[in-house]
Parts: sequence; C-alpha cells; structure tokens
Amino acid sequence: MKKILVLGGTRFFGKHLVEELLKLGYDVTIATRGLKNVHFSKKVNRIIFDRYNEKSIINAFSNEVYDVVYDNLAYSSNDIEILLPHLKYSKYIVTTSTAVYDPLEGEIQEEDFDISKIVYKNELRDKNRYAYGKRLVEASIYNKFHNENIIMVRFPFVIGKDDYTKRLEKYIESYIKNQKMYINNLYDKMNFISSLEAGKFLAFLSNVNYKGPINAASNRQLSIYDVLEKVSHLENDIEEIFKDKVNKLYKSNILLHAPYNDTKGYIINTDKAKDLGFNFSSIDEWIDDLILYLFWRIKNEE
Repeated sequence: MKKILVLGGTRFFGKHLVEELLKLGYDVTIATRGLKNVHFSKKVNRIIFDRYNEKSIINAFSNEVYDVVYDNLAYSSNDIEILLPHLKYSKYIVTTSTAVYDPLEGEIQEEDFDISKIVYKNELRDKNRYAYGKRLVEASIYNKFHNENIIMVRFPFVIGKDDYTKRLEKYIESYIKNQKMYINNLYDKMNFISSLEAGKFLAFLSNVNYKGPINAASNRQLSIYDVLEKVSHLENDIEEIFKDKVNKLYKSNILLHAPYNDTKGYIINTDKAKDLGFNFSSIDEWIDDLILYLFWRIKNEE
C-alpha cells in the first residue's frame, strides 16, 4: 500500500484528489493548518503544521517516509526551499499553473516556458504576483532539486461548484443582477479544468513514470462571452436583449475589473498527459451543469 502525503487537501481540487487516492486504496495523510475539519469517505490521517515555518515542517515530517507527496500549497521559491530538504519521498508532485507561460497566448506546450532563463531568487509569497511566484516555484526545483523525481502540474483556471474564489460565479452574478464590470477579454477563448478532473489527474500521476512539467486542461476552450450567452439562455433573454446587456454592462470606464482580465486567447496542449494514458474530458460535457448550478445558487440568494 502506497503511503501518500497531501499538503492542502481539505477544499477544492485538493479534496477531490484525496478522495481519488482513497479509491486507489492508498494510506493517505493530509497536512494543513487545521482550520477546517472535512469528512472523507474513508479514514484519513491528519497532520497540523505551518507551511511557512521551517521548524514546524521539520517537526511534522522529518521522521516520515512517503511514496508520493502532493503539494498544493507552493506559491513561491521559499515554499520549496524550506520544505523539500526535510521531506523523504519517492515522488513529489507540485501544482503550479499555466500562468508560468509568458506570453500565455496561442497554442502552449510545456517547452514554451524555459525555466533555465528565470533569474532565480529565494522569495516569500507575494499574493499580488501569483504568476511570478509560480515561476519561482518551478525555478527552485530546476535549480535546487532537478535530480529528484518531481512532477510540476500546470493547471489553467480551475472551476467547479466548490470553487472558493468564485471567479466564474462573479461573471454569472453580474449578468443576472445587471452589475457593471470591466471585461477586456470578452471574446478570447481560454482553457479551464473542473476541480473534479484536476483531482483525478493528480491521483493518476501517482502511478506514472514521468518527471518534469506537464500541462492539464479540459479539451476545448471557452470565452467569457460564451459563458454569458449560456446565462442569457437561462434568463430566457432573446439575442437582442443579450447583446444589449453585454454592451451596457462590460465597458472600459468601469472601476470593477473582471477576475480573468488580461488573459488572452490560448490553447493548452495536453499531448504529454495523453501519451501517459490520461484523456481529459471536453468542457462541453460539464460546463452547462456547472453554470446551471451557479445560476440557481445566485438566484436563491436574491
């Protein structure tokens, strides 16, 4: 039985990851700050620790050995530098982001981000520099731990019923409630992945022979215009009303900026994952159900 450690497994795709690992019959331990008590389908071991305190890390893990460690809590290079020297593992899987690509535009393959060209610094997390932090996560691994068995999973926007960021939900709410918002990429087609499939893919990687960065995304892309059009159908708005609302609500002189602004149209190439045997779903298979769920959640709050 494989012994698995998950750093951050109590919400969003981390919770789905834990459930998938339990289905595989693994011995699973989650390590968190202990702020949230979550029920899982089977017994899960728990460790309370402070990710940003090296002494806490040493006390929690220095005497343990794991087959696979999942890290969903790495946001900058210091998170890696204070953690990995004190972990004993056969495989380490860290979630980064497609935000590492610069520019994130056109068809994107793993090789389009050259980690070797990043000027490496050991820096603490900066919430205002998410993409830069994720680049430093990968650069830390490249510079300090490149000989180890490590997979860096690059996710696009992760969405789902359990998305605590509520970024997609804000677009739906703005249309339903006629709330003005500035959107500068209304028609750009972007990749997404469901929180459920993100968890499944991470669990899948526990049994593959692979090392390095890997893209993950649902097949086919979606624009914010596509999302709003689906919401308009739920509102029973005719096409003329929909286009009029879009023209009135999403202008450049509005102070409230949309969550996915500045992201241009792109396509995430997932051929490496497919070659390993994982076939991602099409976004068309689940996006309508998600939008319907969020639509009625917003309506019931009115």
